[in-house]
Amino acid sequence: YGPVLTHGSLTPLQMLQMLDCFDPVGSDQAIYWHRLAEVAKLAWRDRLLYLADPAFVNVPVERLLSPEYARGRVESLLQVPHTVDRSHDGISGKAHTQTLHVSAADVEGNVVSMTITQGGEFGSCFTVPGTGIILGHGMCRLDPNPGLANSVAAGKRPLNNGCPLLVRTADRDVAIGVPGGRRIVCVATMMAQQLVDFEATSLQVARSPRLHVVTEEPVEILDTMDGDIVAGLRKIGHDVEVVDWICGNAHGAEVLKAEGSVRAGGNGWAAAAE
Repeated sequence: YGPVLTHGSLTPLQMLQMLDCFDPVGSDQAIYWHRLAEVAKLAWRDRLLYLADPAFVNVPVERLLSPEYARGRVESLLQVPHTVDRSHDGISGKAHTQTLHVSAADVEGNVVSMTITQGGEFGSCFTVPGTGIILGHGMCRLDPNPGLANSVAAGKRPLNNGCPLLVRTADRDVAIGVPGGRRIVCVATMMAQQLVDFEATSLQVARSPRLHVVTEEPVEILDTMDGDIVAGLRKIGHDVEVVDWICGNAHGAEVLKAEGSVRAGGNGWAAAAE
């Protein structure tokens, strides 16, 4: 697994494994977003507890991604479907907006999904002498508390929330991703599920409503969400905060295997080419 364990990828995979424990429902229902929020809280707690540079920590990957572990994590939600976890961990944080994502595909079947970031604007605001290379500000992603998986240590890679996706199905290969700091994790999970379970196109995924939560309420909901769903979440018991930004522009590129063509879609645009 290597560097993957310090990026965002493992957590969406864990969330998808947990969501697979439920009978499927459409994203036009409040219960869909309720499940996503509750599963996100559980996965984020595991992320902050277990994930770190594998050169320093034995990360229990097989356990975190196993169907049995997923079932155990969501058992109370299966038994009481409208449960809202109101635990308070004091975990919060605003995303920086200086991240970019690029997706590409060609008719030969190649797909690329790449997220590039320095974190904050101009990274750490330090350059390598004589090179002009700006250093990132990733030290802030290490845990300042000693004795934990992601605590500060010399030569240690910090956690990173970037999550470029490559999704392969029987009829297409899709490269897709989004910038947005910690908010990437929930949005990436939603994008992958919609691509696979709902057979959505990249354009549909990029334009769809979004949700974000880390380990505790409130739940952020993008203001494009249907008002009935927002009301439904509040009725279930969620503390909902409607916002005008959750991650930056998502976009993806797809190889359509049967047609031998590619198409792409993102916020506000779409394209197709043979």
